[in-house]
Amino acid sequence: MGFAKSLLLNIILFFLGKVRRVIDTLSEIAFGWYYEGKHEELPPIKDSCLLEPAHVLAAKIRCRQISSTEVVKAYINRIKQVQPIVNAIVDERFSEAIQEAQEIDKFLKETTITDNELAEEKPFLGIPVTIKEAIAVKGCLFTVGLVARKGVRAEFDSEAVILLRKAGAIPIAVTITPELCFWWESYNVLYGRCRNPYNTTRTAGGSSGMFYIL
Repeated sequence: MGFAKSLLLNIILFFLGKVRRVIDTLSEIAFGWYYEGKHEELPPIKDSCLLEPAHVLAAKIRCRQISSTEVVKAYINRIKQVQPIVNAIVDERFSEAIQEAQEIDKFLKETTITDNELAEEKPFLGIPVTIKEAIAVKGCLFTVGLVARKGVRAEFDSEAVILLRKAGAIPIAVTITPELCFWWESYNVLYGRCRNPYNTTRTAGGSSGMFYIL
């Protein structure tokens, strides 16, 4: 009897797998036809600093080759360009971020700390970052995508944000997540769906709708 049950279970799983593949294929054909030609292109990048890796930008900021204010403003401008298309940002702190960047630039003009020491103590000094909305950023929305938490704002920075700030990073916005970060796509009832910038007819994956600045 045990062998018979095991054989039956394997047969059922085999056919369920076949059915799943058929459904996947039909879905791909149907939705591919429906969304054909509906992809929206993101505007081209004009500011070269948006293409630099974070550690390279951080080195340039420490060496005063570019200011943190310039970098932060470049990223804010790019967010404003692409947000209407991708819907990745839930809340922003642009004014505060610019002010913090200006304070860093002032600090760099006045400090006697060497570039090597800064690289060790604050490796991301002046670098803008976005944080998923499920992680508390003081003053920003902190709903985790739940309707029951609509309008709730963080009263403190989470430990992760504290460490990023300690490393010199500047939070500029919080990004969409699925409810409680449970699902495979970045969608929730409060903020809608985050669209994939490489193909806007597709969603961005979960649990966090990574904000593709490009």
